[in-house]
Amino acid sequence: MSVSVIIPAFQAANTICTTLSSVMKISSAVEIIVIDDGSTDGTGDLVRARFKDGRVRVVSQSNSGRSAARNRGITESTGDWIMFVDADDQILSDEVSCFLNDERSASLYNLVCFPFTSKMDENASCVAERKAISANSVASVMVREEGRASLHASYELNSCWSKLYRRDRLVAPDGSLMVAFPMGVRFSEDRLFNLNYLKCLGDDKILFMNGKPLYLWNVNGSNTVGT
Repeated sequence: MSVSVIIPAFQAANTICTTLSSVMKISSAVEIIVIDDGSTDGTGDLVRARFKDGRVRVVSQSNSGRSAARNRGITESTGDWIMFVDADDQILSDEVSCFLNDERSASLYNLVCFPFTSKMDENASCVAERKAISANSVASVMVREEGRASLHASYELNSCWSKLYRRDRLVAPDGSLMVAFPMGVRFSEDRLFNLNYLKCLGDDKILFMNGKPLYLWNVNGSNTVGT
């Protein structure tokens, strides 16, 4: 099984190389798609010049916002799974490939959530328990906070990063998007996207992986895309 990594980027020349270098850890990544959302600081040209790995591809578009950039990435993708990474965050390990290498287990799920951290700490605590919860139950946690205590704080339900989504649950056979990031929304677009995706999954099980954090979130970052 393969994964397409989608990185929306706007004015990200100062961070994109560090982000991409970390994403290269994902051996199962069949492609790494940087959506250059109208940057004027040379973000796209920098990626093309620095990264000659055939997996890295830059798609340039006029500045259209975060949702449009991510939707473009989904449409451009070809992998079995999709993973979103922001242009100033980092991947800390190749746990994604470890999971996908177990095809029997991977085939059971349509959404996989990995632990994240906001601090670079080699001694970061592990999430000890691996668990599977129905999509409907996860949606209840997000909407009504029901059962939130049952999920470790290292899982961010309102973001689209540090997760694997099944491409065939996002993209119809004709190429249209069955679930898309909402346009015209400046805040909480990740949350709305996740809730719509969970609604489509119904009683399907969502896997919450254990172990050390996979994803490093730059709390002060702002280089995903412009408005």
